[in-house]
Amino acid sequence: MKKYMVADLVKGIREDLIQEAMDRYNINESEATRFVDNFPNESTWEDVEATAESLGVGIEEVEDDDVENYMEMGGNKGEIESSSGIIQWIYDNTLKAYIVLLMVEENALMYLIDNNMMKEWINSDSAGIYYNNNIRGNKDIESQGESSGVPCGCGPNPCEQRKIDQFNNKYSSIL
Repeated sequence: MKKYMVADLVKGIREDLIQEAMDRYNINESEATRFVDNFPNESTWEDVEATAESLGVGIEEVEDDDVENYMEMGGNKGEIESSSGIIQWIYDNTLKAYIVLLMVEENALMYLIDNNMMKEWINSDSAGIYYNNNIRGNKDIESQGESSGVPCGCGPNPCEQRKIDQFNNKYSSIL
């Protein structure tokens, strides 16, 4: 008998959270159910909200990895100056990776970097040395994401101005 009472209590709490999500975020029951299933702890909802707002997507489109990357990197975009040049990066929640634009003198280089490598790069003692040792000439990174058309500027593959413009538009649209 106690087993059923606990199950009913848990079901009631879940239903209350679903209703709270529907009311707070103006989403339908199906979206609210998915949202509560992904983020059952209401104390994390503000982080999810901030991530969604920064990415320009609805809260129901945000996943755990998106929130984790947002929190660990201090946002969904960033810029640092290095000995190699200015490095700008944005998190792409559809690719679950970072798109990086590196300007070396007049040349634009774009890479698709996985989450772990991006964190290592940004947290390294020298972003320029990290770039030279781990990214520059790394064929795996240069070919990574070819289907998305991200990597360019490496070797005989110069970045087209439209790709740079697309990056700049997305970069400026992210909070």
